Amino acid sequence: MAQMNGKEVKEQIKRTISIRGPSLPVHIAKAISMSSLFASAFLSELSSEGIVKISHMKVGGSPLYFLPDQQEKLVNFTKFLSPKEREAFEVLKLKGILEDEKQHPAIRVALRDLKDFAFAFKKGDKLFWRYFLSNEEEAKNLCVEKIEIKQEERVTEKIEGEKVEEKQGIEKITPEENKEIISEQIIQSQTKPRKPKTKKSREDFLNEIKSLFAQKRIEIEKIESFDNKHVFARVKMNNNILLAVAYNKKKIDHDDLIRAYKKSAALGMNYCIFSKGELNKKAKETIEAYKKLSGVEKISSPDENLKNQP
Repeated sequence: MAQMNGKEVKEQIKRTISIRGPSLPVHIAKAISMSSLFASAFLSELSSEGIVKISHMKVGGSPLYFLPDQQEKLVNFTKFLSPKEREAFEVLKLKGILEDEKQHPAIRVALRDLKDFAFAFKKGDKLFWRYFLSNEEEAKNLCVEKIEIKQEERVTEKIEGEKVEEKQGIEKITPEENKEIISEQIIQSQTKPRKPKTKKSREDFLNEIKSLFAQKRIEIEKIESFDNKHVFARVKMNNNILLAVAYNKKKIDHDDLIRAYKKSAALGMNYCIFSKGELNKKAKETIEAYKKLSGVEKISSPDENLKNQP
């Protein structure tokens, strides 16, 4: 029996999604006759390669996988949104664009969770949301028109208000008095104690790992990459050269394992992982599954066997 080719599996997955549209890993696994665990691993690779996209929306606790040109088909799954998210979706779909500060607080929260359907942008100091299928430039131009109309309305209201004040004999502040008020406000703002701004250095986590390695007598040979979320370092540990991967997070997930594996494979090294927390359930199952895996072989059909015969 011929061994299964990873490239062929990826092509099968792409064809399946192309036919089915946005799909759950369990459905893809069933379509290609593979366990959900291994199908998820291949889907993770396809996602990191930019071939498939992953929805923020969850269906039964799992995201949907879809091709880049299938995003509009996610609308078919909006019934799985929470009631408030579905309400926000319907309002945004109907109006095409929403000004954030004018929405009910619950809708504002829901819009921030509709990452598949609601895209945020700013015009001036105003935050707006546009429906994901609406044109971005048209939406921004529409915002400009709305802002200009509002400004004209405010100017008209101000002029009319001044006329009413004059008729009612309301006392106005003279320019000299206005200058005094502004000067007093500036002095007050300058005398207010300001909170010191603290900027977290991107080397904080790296220094933390260096200290840990020093305690464990792990020698760092080269820092491959780092930020405040991860550190990839070539180290000498127990007389072996390894890739040490440190994650600044409480739980290590399946994607973290894949990321560490790919980096180590690119460098041609074994690797070890350091974390502030533990492996989550899926990551533990992945490790156990690979430990007991002796091989993956393709089952040839009778027609293929006949073709291969001399």
